[in-house]
Amino acid sequence: MPSSPVPVLRRTTLVGAPLLAALTACKWTEGSPSPTAEQPPEPDDDAQVDEAIAALRAADAVLVDVEAALPVLADALAPLAAMHAADLALLEAPPAVDASAPPSAGASEPPAPPQTARDGRKLVVLSEDELQKTLVRLAGSVGSGPLARVLASMAAGVAQHIAALPPPPEEQA
Repeated sequence: MPSSPVPVLRRTTLVGAPLLAALTACKWTEGSPSPTAEQPPEPDDDAQVDEAIAALRAADAVLVDVEAALPVLADALAPLAAMHAADLALLEAPPAVDASAPPSAGASEPPAPPQTARDGRKLVVLSEDELQKTLVRLAGSVGSGPLARVLASMAAGVAQHIAALPPPPEEQA
């Protein structure tokens, strides 16, 4: 008959527990924080938030330009504009700079306004696609979990709105 496993005695437990506790307090690698050391502060995500705000404002500016050039698209683009406004409010964006102010020296010329509804829709889709890519990249680069979820959610919302964007009115026949 095989012998039974070694019984755990009270003496073994009393001697082994402090030894095990001492081993868990050892530093296994140089530079690892001690249990009492303060954890480093979370990384500052202000730059990523500022970039998300700038990307949202750029996409919103495309919407405004397309709506001004092609009022027939205003109803189709209204949900996107509302989403941008909600996203900017969520990020606590400061008020936008006055559009009547002269552009800064490094600002690029805005694209020519679209002439057809098809061109306007295409311009909006390209702009929103760029916004979505930016939000996904930022979601992966922030240090804050809640902010990453917010940015990823915004990117998903952009994708859903792009998919739901109706065809231009001239194609609906």
